[in-house]
Amino acid sequence: MLPGLELIFNNPPAHYDFKRDIVMFTGNALSNSVACAISRAALDDYFGANGLGPHGRVQKFLDNRSMIERMARTKFLHWPIEDLDLVLIKTTDVPKLLHASAEGSSR
Repeated sequence: MLPGLELIFNNPPAHYDFKRDIVMFTGNALSNSVACAISRAALDDYFGANGLGPHGRVQKFLDNRSMIERMARTKFLHWPIEDLDLVLIKTTDVPKLLHASAEGSSR
């Protein structure tokens, strides 16, 4: 981890990427944009988006935005880099990220 490194979100618009089946959103770190996303499966499994279309999934992201952004921040700052171009929250990540985010907020 780099000293002073932080991932900040300033409520940029979120959108559904049909090709990758994810909701995309953007953060900022060290004055650079950081592409972030949550998978359709994660939204379905943990945020009640099952059976909803793209607009419904974006709405579920917006309804849970602060929690999802905390998870993206945790993954970006503390997990090994999987993809240089994207911080992707997968359904298998959610339980660990929720636990890690809860621990971090209780400090």
